[in-house]
Amino acid sequence: MAPFMSCGARLPVYAVIAASLFGRFAGLIVFSIYMVGIVFALMTGFMLRHTLFRGGDSFFVMELPPYHLPRVRNVVRQVRFRLVSFLKKATLVMVVATAVLGLFNSVGIREGRMTVTAVEADETLLAVTAKAINPVFAPMGIDEENWPASVALFTGLFAKEAIVGTLNSMYGQVSGLEGAAADLPDSEFETGGAFAFIAEAFSSIGHSFIALFQPAVGEDSSEAGREIRERFNGASGYAYMLFILLYFPCIAAVAAANKEMGAFFTFLMIVYCTSLGWIVAVLFYQVAAGHSLIWIAAALAGLGLLWLAFRLLAPAARKTER
Repeated sequence: MAPFMSCGARLPVYAVIAASLFGRFAGLIVFSIYMVGIVFALMTGFMLRHTLFRGGDSFFVMELPPYHLPRVRNVVRQVRFRLVSFLKKATLVMVVATAVLGLFNSVGIREGRMTVTAVEADETLLAVTAKAINPVFAPMGIDEENWPASVALFTGLFAKEAIVGTLNSMYGQVSGLEGAAADLPDSEFETGGAFAFIAEAFSSIGHSFIALFQPAVGEDSSEAGREIRERFNGASGYAYMLFILLYFPCIAAVAAANKEMGAFFTFLMIVYCTSLGWIVAVLFYQVAAGHSLIWIAAALAGLGLLWLAFRLLAPAARKTER
């Protein structure tokens, strides 16, 4: 149930998509996503109570310790310990995610052969992989031309806030705004052009830092915002946010769940969240815009299968608890 409570990492994703597609109603749309998360958490609790965790009521009693004024030394020690621990985990996640995405985005496939020179954005291994799995997301309104949205869902496994950066980067490359690598010739590497591109990137740091303190109001006018408006409509954009709300929790949440619940319930959580996210996103889009009775029936059948699966897994869950 806990992953359905939207964390701060998801908020930038909601904000960018809502501001791009819904304009002055963006705040209401983001609020509705939070409320949907609460509703599905309650529904999940109801389902668990009648499937995996059937039985008598249990009560949680905890004796609260006496309150004392905090000591500065203890506070500093705890903050330092937690900060160092967070930085280690966050750095590891960022390094791994960046390395994997960088490799997939630097190697291209052209005429059936792998190449690392003059790679177009839609020829990279990342793009080819995203296009291969894109049919899975087609029923929720993500067409083949919108493959960067599928890539962003993959990076969201590492950290949900990475979805925004991935969309911005992928859309920029596809539209030619950041396709400097595609301008390099096959025969040689233009050192002067590369240094000029690096210098331009460093010169933009100051402007980007100032922009942090100037939040956009109303419709997102950035390049990413324009690409989102071109590749999504209201129904597909909202379905995309629903999927982000419900699908695979980030790696940090999975690690915490594994520590608290064990491997069995963690795996069950991953499968349930991702399946429910796909079902809800598909059901919303098809009812709102797609109007495919086949996909609506498939989504409803998926809900029934989830309920049945939890009923069948109840004996195994009780053994795991014992």
